[in-house]
Amino acid sequence: MSEHIRYKMQHMGDIFVDVLSTVVDSAKKHAKGIVLTYDIHDLKKKKLQCVSLIGRRIVDVKKAGLADLKRDDKIVELIAQAEKIDRYIESFEEKRK
Repeated sequence: MSEHIRYKMQHMGDIFVDVLSTVVDSAKKHAKGIVLTYDIHDLKKKKLQCVSLIGRRIVDVKKAGLADLKRDDKIVELIAQAEKIDRYIESFEEKRK
C-alpha cells in the first residue's frame, strides 16, 4: 500500500495536468457551442428581417402594378440573401452537434 501512495505522490503533477487538460477541453467545447448558439440566434433574426423586407417589397411592387416579381432585382437579391443566411444557419447547427 505504501508503494501505491508513493507512486501517487510522485506522479501527482501528471495527474493534475491530465485532469486540468480534460476540464479545459470540455470548457472550450461548451464555450464554442454557446458562441455558435448566439450566432444562430443572430442569423435567425437577420433572416426574419430579410423576409420582412421581401414582403414589403412584394407589396410595393404589386401596388406599383408590376406583375412579374422575378424581374424585380431587389426581390431576387433579398431572396438570395435569405437563402445564404439559411445555409449559414445549417452549417452552424452542424458544427454545434
